Amino acid sequence: MSLAMHAAETKAADGPPLSDNMPSLPYPPSPPMPMQSSPSSPPLPSISSRACQTAKQCDQCSDESGEPGYCAIQQFGATECHSARRNPLAFEQCKAQNTKLPFISSATPAKGPADNSDGDNPLVSMWKAYNSKLESDPLIMKMLTSFTGFLLGDIIAQTCITKGDFDWFRLFRLSSFGFFVHGSTSHYFYNFLDGKIPGTTAAAVASKVFIDQVIWNPIFGVMFFGYVAALECKGLPFVVEKIKKELWTQVTGSWKVWPIAHTINFRFIPSSQRVLYINSIQIGYNCFLSVISSRD
Repeated sequence: MSLAMHAAETKAADGPPLSDNMPSLPYPPSPPMPMQSSPSSPPLPSISSRACQTAKQCDQCSDESGEPGYCAIQQFGATECHSARRNPLAFEQCKAQNTKLPFISSATPAKGPADNSDGDNPLVSMWKAYNSKLESDPLIMKMLTSFTGFLLGDIIAQTCITKGDFDWFRLFRLSSFGFFVHGSTSHYFYNFLDGKIPGTTAAAVASKVFIDQVIWNPIFGVMFFGYVAALECKGLPFVVEKIKKELWTQVTGSWKVWPIAHTINFRFIPSSQRVLYINSIQIGYNCFLSVISSRD
């Protein structure tokens, strides 16, 4: 058999040639190949948007490029910082919520909507509300805190120490000083002091206590006696005489209380809570101030 005849028979056995008009068979598409994650680039974790600490950027969260990050609250209260370089996905999730969610303290784990384990505890609720307002309106909250401290101090002094008829104007003088003078000046003074002498080392704490008791203590005394004496409307000579008469008693009385109290304050108390801590102690000290400021 010739080669030509063999080729013709083979072609006939294979069937007619495919033409362009013949429909193509509906073969199913090949399944997509699974993506292989690179060992050096693990998938970025997703975090719950409600866990973002979003009221402010986390100043402590900076990578070597100096780029600020956002914190996310993980379970058990651990805080993880997400910078744009280290974890872009989590960083963007936190950043996207920046104007939508309230600040969540890094010491408190984020809670879900159904988590109301301490909702029945009014003290916990009050403490959280106080800290929330302290974060958003620190000056006015510290002024109100000092107002409360001086108010309670004078009430205790009048009812338990000096007794007699209750002097409402004396209560006004003391409590208004706490609001208008002590709360506001303490806010700025202690923020200034913490900014100039950061840290909680022994040297830093000792320096702050020294400045507070040697420089700020007599300044506070002049403000206190000048304010309460001026409100008695007895003229400038009375104000000057009151300051000269009672200032040294106040300064030396402070040295018996505040060096130890401020050592604890500057070593362990956060800067935002200083005025609250001071007023919790000063309720007793304010009794002393109330008595000496009201005597003739």
